[in-house]
Amino acid sequence: MKTGKDSVVIGNVPPNSEVGEGSVVIGATDANGNTIINQPMAVGRGAKAGKNSISIGAYASAGIADTTNKTPEKRWHERSARHIVITILCGLVVTYLTYYFGWS
Repeated sequence: MKTGKDSVVIGNVPPNSEVGEGSVVIGATDANGNTIINQPMAVGRGAKAGKNSISIGAYASAGIADTTNKTPEKRWHERSARHIVITILCGLVVTYLTYYFGWS
């Protein structure tokens, strides 16, 4: 079997198979040809899995919190005065244009 860098092969896979770089191949895991995955695991390049989760594939994730946005959005009174003034002015312009052109 030829396997590429960071590839994962689980179960019964034909020995003449070629598995590409970063690929995940899961074959039968029991005598009846079934694939049974019943344990928590992360399989694949950069895969992450939380407790009691299964994650399969490159950069796949399951059962873990998304921490990409670490800074929560500020409430209106915590924002800068400039931001608040611009927001109010935009609202007034939209209101004027709606009134002037009769959009509704």
